[in-house]
Amino acid sequence: MKTRLPLLAIVASGLLWGIIRINAADKAWDSWKLPAEETRLKPGAGSELVKANCLLCHSTDYISTQPPLTRDQWKATVLKMQQKFGAPYNAEKLDPQLVEYLVKAYGK
Repeated sequence: MKTRLPLLAIVASGLLWGIIRINAADKAWDSWKLPAEETRLKPGAGSELVKANCLLCHSTDYISTQPPLTRDQWKATVLKMQQKFGAPYNAEKLDPQLVEYLVKAYGK
């Protein structure tokens, strides 16, 4: 029994230390905030469609930092977002104005 007491004391102090660290981490997360969005979409017909369909999942930076893509590449990218990543728009009813905007604003 005497040999178990030091072991129990070590385990209990470890658990207590873990609880203290978890509570401190929770408080740190409470004060953490994402930085404000600085990048804006380029103006143009279709920008509202991009805001409504693309910015639900990622920031404007994700669009504006892409290399200049062709029409086919933008269309494939938009379809990939829907089919592979679950973007919430219907690919069969995809407004061609969305791809057109991406081509004009961020294409080759």
